[in-house]
Amino acid sequence: MLAAGIAYGLAYLVAVTLLPPPASPLLRIVLGHLFLSLPALFAAGAAARAARRARTSEKAFWLLLSGASSSYVAAQALFMLHEGVLPDAGGVRAAAHFGYYTCVVLLMVALLVRPDRPRGPREARSAAVEWVMAAVGSYFLVIYFAILPSSDTRYPWFLVVTAQEALPGLWALALAWRVKDPPFRHVYRLLALALCGGAILSLWPTWLYSQGRYHVYNPWDLAWMLPFLPIAAAALGPRGPVWVGSSWSPAGERRRARLAVLVLAALPLIDIACRVAGLQPALAGPRTELTVACCSTLSLLVALRVRQAARPAPAPDSSEAHETRLALGESSSYLRFASGVAHELNNPLMAVAGWAELAQRQRSPEPALQRVMDATANAAAVVARLQQLVQSSDPDTTR
Repeated sequence: MLAAGIAYGLAYLVAVTLLPPPASPLLRIVLGHLFLSLPALFAAGAAARAARRARTSEKAFWLLLSGASSSYVAAQALFMLHEGVLPDAGGVRAAAHFGYYTCVVLLMVALLVRPDRPRGPREARSAAVEWVMAAVGSYFLVIYFAILPSSDTRYPWFLVVTAQEALPGLWALALAWRVKDPPFRHVYRLLALALCGGAILSLWPTWLYSQGRYHVYNPWDLAWMLPFLPIAAAALGPRGPVWVGSSWSPAGERRRARLAVLVLAALPLIDIACRVAGLQPALAGPRTELTVACCSTLSLLVALRVRQAARPAPAPDSSEAHETRLALGESSSYLRFASGVAHELNNPLMAVAGWAELAQRQRSPEPALQRVMDATANAAAVVARLQQLVQSSDPDTTR
């Protein structure tokens, strides 16, 4: 998949550098945005397909990545409409920027949900809503205090956009460094490569865009395509393990629900405080409109979050355990076979371990014999884990 993505990028570079550009400006705009959209469209489909085969946190992770890729495709379609057909339509341009910001938010939320952590279905949904609310609140602060004052000639637009694009890549890089479990580490490495590489390559086109000199259908468009090619490659890779445990607690649920309400109340308080302090009175109207829009979005998210918190606590053998058994039941026969084979192999290994331990006692300790004993202990742990999985996947043993 990565090889196909590299070939696609090289083909685009050849098309925009060696072939003559389209004579029609409209055709150039359409082709440029179409080439930008195809990798994101493929990533959206691959991530949606991965979500259908996943469970709990991993399912939420792939759904968020699919939503981010789809938002980027929608943004490119709106940019194409604005640049080629409706150049004076400010609403279309604003909607295109909204689609792009939605893409960045969903990318960051997907990384914050973290499929490598054991969560039940209820926890995964709650975590996704909570992080979306945090992202909306963060973007409110950025737009309120940075983007709206952009009419100022001293406004650091280049730094703001660069930081926005670099943040998901840096977090993915941190996860790739910290997480050791396969296949999540592989997924985080691909995302870190894509997002950090895209942020680095986009430095020059972002500078051109901040100066009003950027035009689509040029070699630097490759920077905007790069993040989506490894997303598709990661989505087509192996799936993660099915988590059995869950750390849901009613107290934590109520605490996070109260925090969500406080986030909603903070936005109008910030706007009122800025009005009272007389901070940039010329921007008071646009800032209030932004506050109303963000509060409306957060109100919907808070309603969804409170609705989740109001649901009764899951019983020990209710939906989450049932979903886990269904996921494990699909391969229960393979698990039984693997458990039986491992058990048969474990018996001679235990005999070897016994003789090794006896030899260690009768003579001076040897590192080679200690490694044999450690290996047999690991084998016993694997057998025990397989037996637990078989028991959890068998309805007769879970009743």
